[in-house]
Amino acid sequence: FSVSGTLNVNQNRESVTLRVGEDEHLQCSTTLIIKGCMFLTPQGDQFFIFDTANYGRIEAASETDMECKIRIPSISEQDNGDWKCIITALSEDGTPIQGNATISVTVAVPPSKMELFVDGVEAESTDLQMKLIPDDHKEIKCVALHARPAPTFTWTLNEEPLHGNIEDSEEVLENGTVNYAQTLLYYPDAKHNGVELKCSLSHEAYSPAQLDSRENERGLNIKLLYKPLESEKTQEFYVQSEGEAKTFNMVFEAFPEPTEVYWDLSGMESHLQQGDTSFNDKYTSSELTPGDTNGEYSISLTIEGVSVEDTKNESSLFVKNSEGETEYKFKIKLGREPAAESMGSGPVVGVVIIILIILILIGLALLIRSKGLFCFAAKTKKSHSSDVERAVEKEGSETESSEDRDPKGNPKRPTGRVSVKVSNLFAAMKSVAKTNKESNNTTNKNDGENKDTTDEKRNFERGSSDVTYVELDKSVLSQGNRSSNTQNNSASEYA
Repeated sequence: FSVSGTLNVNQNRESVTLRVGEDEHLQCSTTLIIKGCMFLTPQGDQFFIFDTANYGRIEAASETDMECKIRIPSISEQDNGDWKCIITALSEDGTPIQGNATISVTVAVPPSKMELFVDGVEAESTDLQMKLIPDDHKEIKCVALHARPAPTFTWTLNEEPLHGNIEDSEEVLENGTVNYAQTLLYYPDAKHNGVELKCSLSHEAYSPAQLDSRENERGLNIKLLYKPLESEKTQEFYVQSEGEAKTFNMVFEAFPEPTEVYWDLSGMESHLQQGDTSFNDKYTSSELTPGDTNGEYSISLTIEGVSVEDTKNESSLFVKNSEGETEYKFKIKLGREPAAESMGSGPVVGVVIIILIILILIGLALLIRSKGLFCFAAKTKKSHSSDVERAVEKEGSETESSEDRDPKGNPKRPTGRVSVKVSNLFAAMKSVAKTNKESNNTTNKNDGENKDTTDEKRNFERGSSDVTYVELDKSVLSQGNRSSNTQNNSASEYA
């Protein structure tokens, strides 16, 4: 029959990762009664699902009329891929409709083998030997063969995580598995000598037995070759007084083990070999002693009675191995050893100064606020002096032309200008005071008659200054030779 519609089909999961041998159910369902159901394998094989269907390894497992389900008792690698279910049902009007859904099955396969490559060559030994050269490095490639899905790579150095320049790559094989690889650029350091550089894989398909046998790990023991490492500065040894016996210890790093060690001392003409004593029994050298870490060595020198000759010049310890020779300089000094340098008082003093500055600024801010200065100043009423100045300016503008000449019409001479200006300023202030007094008396007389009007006026003037303005002759302050009669007869307006 022909299908004329589309059916909405749901699957129990879109994708699933399984291990070989696991039991799994694949299920599709719809909201209508299913009339036909089929599963299509990744290889293209068809399995029609009905109650009595039996395909050997594939079993029908539907439980209702609206689901199509199969059971795979033992998952194998051939089950890897996309499984498609196709369902046919009847619509409400009896028309056949069809739909499908896909379930992606990933059969996890653990890496069949791990390999390590150093600079493109497979590592046949568990040792990685290289010279310690500045900026020199090795490309360490860790490969997981025939794995699915991709494993997780982890690099460690002496069991500590190592994070560096890493690059991933992969190669897809015909059977659907992949060779996954990760390459690490390793830069050696002297402290890495003797430790293990290890690549570890994490994969869900590894069995407990494989993990117990460490099939997921490959490592390289680092062996660095380098001449005795140079010291950054000349070492200093202190002896409190002349004639004191003293033992000095020198520590250095080298690999392989030094083959020749000797002292070149300020108080000796010849070299002193390790383990020897000088002809006069004054200088004795110990044997070379390995340190706590691989490549670390120490040697000591004992002087029976330090003399001035021992302090005149620098002395040296020479150490040589197959990779080269290094000179370690040291100097013996008479006197007490200086105390070890601390962080110094500079940072502490700086912090204290900053705190003091902050406290001073806070104090100034509080003082300015309490005094009402600068931005903290409140808006104040105009002072009496400003009222006087305004009155003087207005009066001066009205009378300036008439006051500038004497009674005969001649210009006045500017003599006694300062004294007259001061006198007239007091006169102006007197006029203001007198005007205020007269104004108050007038207000008291009319208080009973115009009480309501006065109350309204008081309310209106409450927000402004209670000063009566008087406009004075500005020229009184600006002209020097003015008679007292002129001052008394000056015209004034009262506001």
